[in-house]
Amino acid sequence: MTTAIKELEQGEQIESNLDNKSNLISILETYAKGKKNIKNQYELSDLADTFPVELRKIIREIRLDKVLIVSTPHIPDGYFIPDETEKEEARKYIERLKHQAIEILRLLKPQWEAFNKKYDENIQLDLDI
Repeated sequence: MTTAIKELEQGEQIESNLDNKSNLISILETYAKGKKNIKNQYELSDLADTFPVELRKIIREIRLDKVLIVSTPHIPDGYFIPDETEKEEARKYIERLKHQAIEILRLLKPQWEAFNKKYDENIQLDLDI
């Protein structure tokens, strides 16, 4: 495959990703604004005409762009964009994220040490956040 074709395909993929993100933000703003309109991954997948696994990837990308999308594992579970009155619900979501990150980091350190010991290697933990 030529370089020009690869660049064209990469450009199309980036454009497609931007379209998917814009489309999903629009769907969330229209159908999942506020907790009372919470939508689960299957409802959103249907609205976005995508698969749940792809939906979760797109939501992650949107969140990395600093768009606040709250999710809750409690019934009803799903995703929503909080309105101005839902500060506490958004705070709970951030606290859950923080707790998950801490738990992963607590697991990482002993696993990192076990790897270094088993393979007699000293890989570094470079945590770029």
